[in-house]
Amino acid sequence: MSDTQHFYAVAERTIESFPDPFRNGARAVVLQVVDWPPQEILDEMRIDDPHELTGLYDGIPMTEKSFADPAPFPDTVWLFREPILDEWRTRGDIELDDLIAHVTVHEFAHHFGWSDDDIARIEQGGHVRGVLRQAGQRITQPTFGRRRKRLDDLALSGHAL
Repeated sequence: MSDTQHFYAVAERTIESFPDPFRNGARAVVLQVVDWPPQEILDEMRIDDPHELTGLYDGIPMTEKSFADPAPFPDTVWLFREPILDEWRTRGDIELDDLIAHVTVHEFAHHFGWSDDDIARIEQGGHVRGVLRQAGQRITQPTFGRRRKRLDDLALSGHAL
């Protein structure tokens, strides 16, 4: 099954598999599954072929947020169904649900402040979801003035992430 609801279900299961500090932070992000990237996004990113964009994080990474300067729009992770299906058919070496989960984790990694280079280095060494479980101690949370708090410290102190 490869309809939009299936993509949502796989992405939501993937988010629920994140370790607590990440799962709590991910729940505040809007998840959008659409067939194709909107043309304005493709234009802004200077992408000619919509098949090249399987997902997108649109927002301010947690490592750059400030409670003193709230974002005007909610953070959003976009999954683009047709480009994901195209990659799945073309590759032939991955289950569809695994690819959906991979794109979901990749885009949420941007939400947690990781760059494409960071993610690529992690992917070379193993599966991103496993690294997320190990990284709970290292990722930082939004800034409070000049001071930074770690995600696990905030989660343990009862702050909603």
